[in-house]
Amino acid sequence: MLGAPVPSSAIVWWRAQMRSRREAAERATQPIMVIQGLAAACAAGLLIAAAGFFGPTFRGALDWLGGAANAVTGLGPMLIGVAAAIGLALIIVPLALYFTFHEE
Repeated sequence: MLGAPVPSSAIVWWRAQMRSRREAAERATQPIMVIQGLAAACAAGLLIAAAGFFGPTFRGALDWLGGAANAVTGLGPMLIGVAAAIGLALIIVPLALYFTFHEE
């Protein structure tokens, strides 16, 4: 019966050191991840509360904007909203790609 090859003591020591560092890094990032999760939950709650609080105001403003746009352009408010979304996408997407792939 043949035995498995045993790695040298230097390799065993190096692997143990790398495992120790990796475990220490994972333990160090756990509190940060908890705080980030809590911050995201708080932000989502505030967004929902703000949407409920300011909803009637936004609805009235959109009704007014839709009526004004319809009077000026003859286009419906839905078409204006789609055009605005496409216009924003044409501005935001290239900027996001630039900052994503920009090398310093």
